[in-house]
Amino acid sequence: MEFIKHTVHYYTEEGDIILQVENTHFLVHKTFLSFASEFFKSLFTCAKPSSNETIEVAESTIPIFEIIDEKSTSIEDMLSFIYPNTILNIDWNNVENLLRLSDKFIIKKLLNYCEVFLQDHFTEKIIISFILADKYLLPTIFKESSKFILDDIFEYECDTDFNLISKRTRERLIHSHYIYCLEVNKFYKSCNAGGHGNWFISDMKCVFPIPKPSIMRNYLIQILNYTYCPIRNKKHTKNFKEYFEKFEKLVKGPANMNDYYPFIELE
Repeated sequence: MEFIKHTVHYYTEEGDIILQVENTHFLVHKTFLSFASEFFKSLFTCAKPSSNETIEVAESTIPIFEIIDEKSTSIEDMLSFIYPNTILNIDWNNVENLLRLSDKFIIKKLLNYCEVFLQDHFTEKIIISFILADKYLLPTIFKESSKFILDDIFEYECDTDFNLISKRTRERLIHSHYIYCLEVNKFYKSCNAGGHGNWFISDMKCVFPIPKPSIMRNYLIQILNYTYCPIRNKKHTKNFKEYFEKFEKLVKGPANMNDYYPFIELE
């Protein structure tokens, strides 16, 4: 039998519960785990030990609760977060597993810490952050990462991780981009019907027919500021502008950045 003993948060003589994970036994405290986790709070209130087996520690009989389908290293990380005098650094190597643990064992504080990490680092791994935000219901990260994906969806679709996005969410991304393409096409056709189609194309400073939404928005604002813009007061221009007014900046974008992006939000 293997015990995990830590000089700070695994007290061999003071623990009152044993968590058995694989072949490892963690001698810990009901109070700490119950405060941190609704799962453990309910477990210790309602459930019985996994067996009649107990362990004698410092002349006390300690009951055993077995946690199945978990690795001892994962529970070690979870306990390192829960106990107050230890520090668990969250990074790309463990954030996905920690989110899974926070969801399984209902540890809200751990979920919040993982969310903070992703908010600070999501631009390093846009699609992975988007997938995690979708799975664990992190609205800000979901919305912000969707801005990057929708602004360059053809590029992100070439990423092998794109297919890891849930089918429903992929469909929503594709539909959102379809609406953008439709609005651009309607705008061009309206300009062409009014005799301004060639002017619209020749004056564009970006790749056509499908420029990035952020580029198209900036371009539209620019041409509408022209003193003699021939389409300034056209109905189709106003409709197109209303569509672009739904775009938003990045929440944590550079102060001097003036780009606006389409986005989707958690359902």
